[in-house]
Amino acid sequence: MRKILYRVFHPIILRILKNLRLQQGKELHILNDRPLPGKNVIWAVNHSCRDDFIMSNEAMVTHACVLVGKQKLGIVEKIVFFLNGVVYVDRASITDRQKSSKKMLLLLKQGLSMCLYPEATWNLTPSKPMLPMYWGIIDLAKQSGCPILPLILEYRGNDCYAKFGHAIYCKPDDDKLTKYEELEAEMATLKWEIWELFPIENRRDIEMDEWEREVKRRGVTQEDYDREKNFIRKTK
Repeated sequence: MRKILYRVFHPIILRILKNLRLQQGKELHILNDRPLPGKNVIWAVNHSCRDDFIMSNEAMVTHACVLVGKQKLGIVEKIVFFLNGVVYVDRASITDRQKSSKKMLLLLKQGLSMCLYPEATWNLTPSKPMLPMYWGIIDLAKQSGCPILPLILEYRGNDCYAKFGHAIYCKPDDDKLTKYEELEAEMATLKWEIWELFPIENRRDIEMDEWEREVKRRGVTQEDYDREKNFIRKTK
């Protein structure tokens, strides 16, 4: 029943999100062929700003429920997430993260796809391809048997460039660290491949506040930044 409802509402949501993107004067550029998964999958998307949900949905085309951190949301956002299919998670709570993983596993076993942003927060650094990812996406893939499909988004002003990677398959007995590093390398490589499309700039030619202006163009406030930096996964 749930799958049928999502299939009914998904084209409507895509239309709403595309109209919103166009109203904001933003362009989406798909750089390679979209994968056409024959079954449900786990999308792994890098995270840069609030526009990621809009851009990733339009890029993927196919439906996927989304994992969203609990935060202040507008009424329109709440409605869109509800109609799309959403699992909310309190990123600061290990217990809540475990509960959300169980919910996502149930959805995957019901034949639905999931969209995760495994960095769990916005990458607001000017030169790191990826922030450290959380391990949960590997556990989810191993337990569900669903492949992970990487998607990288890169923003340049009002333009967003999207590129898809190769599927990552995780068997129950696969080494977790090996699969984590495989996914991390795939996503970082995609990011570098997009960067290579643009001219090389010398640091001396870049204005000192250029990155701060880029962050503001993404609609990130100081309050957002102060909140989100707390969720960067600590690696030491």
